[in-house]
Amino acid sequence: MPSSNDFAQRSASAYVFLLARVHLFILALAFTLLGLDPFLLQTDVRSLLGVTAGVLFLLTGLSALLAAVVLLLLRVLRRPELAARLCQSSPFTVLFAAAVTIAADPFLVKADRQELLLAVFPAAALVGYLVERRSPARLPRIDRLALVTLLVSATALPLAQLARAATRTRPAEGPALALPPGKRGLVVVVIDGLGERYISALNPKSPITTPNLDGFIKESVSFTNAYTNFPYTVGAFSAIYSGREEAQNRMPARNLLATLQEHGIRTRLLVSHPNAIPENKCFRYRGVRSLYLSQYYTFVPRWLGLDYHVLVHTPPKKTDVKVPGRHKLRLAPILALLNAGFPSKGPLKTALAELDNLSREERPFFLLLHLFPHSVSRLPKPTDLDLGKTPEDRKAAEARMHAMDYHYDAADSWRVDELRDTYLKTIKAFDAAFGEFMGRLCQRPWAGSVDVLLTADHGSIYEDGKVWYGYHVDEPVLRVPLVIWTGGPARTEAGLRQTVDIPATVMDWFGLDVRSLSPDGHSLLNEPAEQQVLSFTGRRRGGSSEAAVYAGGDKHVFEIDTQNRPQWRYSERLLPSGGTDPIADPPESVAQLTELLTSWCKDRRYTR
Repeated sequence: MPSSNDFAQRSASAYVFLLARVHLFILALAFTLLGLDPFLLQTDVRSLLGVTAGVLFLLTGLSALLAAVVLLLLRVLRRPELAARLCQSSPFTVLFAAAVTIAADPFLVKADRQELLLAVFPAAALVGYLVERRSPARLPRIDRLALVTLLVSATALPLAQLARAATRTRPAEGPALALPPGKRGLVVVVIDGLGERYISALNPKSPITTPNLDGFIKESVSFTNAYTNFPYTVGAFSAIYSGREEAQNRMPARNLLATLQEHGIRTRLLVSHPNAIPENKCFRYRGVRSLYLSQYYTFVPRWLGLDYHVLVHTPPKKTDVKVPGRHKLRLAPILALLNAGFPSKGPLKTALAELDNLSREERPFFLLLHLFPHSVSRLPKPTDLDLGKTPEDRKAAEARMHAMDYHYDAADSWRVDELRDTYLKTIKAFDAAFGEFMGRLCQRPWAGSVDVLLTADHGSIYEDGKVWYGYHVDEPVLRVPLVIWTGGPARTEAGLRQTVDIPATVMDWFGLDVRSLSPDGHSLLNEPAEQQVLSFTGRRRGGSSEAAVYAGGDKHVFEIDTQNRPQWRYSERLLPSGGTDPIADPPESVAQLTELLTSWCKDRRYTR
């Protein structure tokens, strides 16, 4: 009869092997998901190794818990011999399925059918199970691999933390900074599609009132003549990151985030859509960029002291997540499943949590927050116009607008009325959420050490036969709010400002050389300089695009053909009210501006 010591030894041995196999099983699943994330692999090696150590350590604890539950359940059922059979083939099966799935990913991405991975993984797992059943001789090798992986996982995080502690005393990189007195952090908030004319403090004729944004503006420095260089998200953020009036940066390593990090400034990105992520234009900077790992639970990179960004994409329920002209948000079901245990608090509450964390250290920090107005709440329903229209009717109307480069005719005006109504409701919802955000921020003990810059990447239009953005140079699309809240005296400035002034302002705020990054921009912290503002739309289906040049109180609109040759179309006089008056005759400056645009289009790649 076996002794109790023998039974304990066998139980301990069974638990260790079960733990090792369960750990290998979970590890393969986790790294399959991370391997399918293209943004994770576009990070520096130091951050990738660090966050891998954290993942290994966390999964070790989860594996231990699951293995203990399995053994306890089998003991209760009096079937402990099933433990080995239960995990016999799963490690090899999952490893094989992981390899097949990751190998298939690039081909499915190219075909824009990555959702098929939800079928590829189970199919590969079934094949792996059948192979394993026919060749059980490799099980001892899998056990050795599982035990080694378990040992490495258990020691990964402590070793990473020791390495971090050994390097923490190193001096900060770059020269000393010159921040504003009493300040430590700057927050840049970019609201997607928020036109200046829909904020009642900036436009007395606004169709809605925005009391919270109005109060914020009245306590801030407001620039009432600000324009976007690119009326679409990818172009606007390219200008913000590059600091230049161009939609495609030719120097990926020279960008705002990398420059701030070179000078020891902690950086954070919190965005509501991948369009605002630097990788869309191949900008390089340090940090973890994972759509899965750091979406709602950032404690792993925080433990390891890594830079990271947080993608908070919260599409409303029962809506398509396809962006016009771009791919769908891939693997949305897997993303939702992985984050199910960590529900989103919303981008504004997540931003407050990030600021709380950043404020605990003495290092200066920078947070860029990008969000849609409807990111803070569910997409509101449009007012019932009692038109008897079906969802198919709405999709067909929008398809016609897309085919007409975001124009519409009278037959589809009913759909534009609905879209405008929804748009205005989302701004109202954002106004309420932003007021709550600023109220909570002002209650924080560190509130006085943080400045907030509020702007938009572009506006929107729902009138004059045009809809949305990206292809138009009308004032509702190009005019954006631009406000800095410092807790100091409020004032307004009417000088011309543009998107590239934002990175110039960030550089100046931290006491860095503005011209080293943004030769096209002028800091908002300094007196306004005489400058021309250039705004370029995306190319239409026929290959042409539009450009608007603001100079001397006038606006000049040009058509740019497929050969990058500009042709003057019309000019307008800008009015203090925000409107325009047509100029009958071509101004004398048209020839000079045409020459400027010809040279500019020849030297720069400006459209998507």
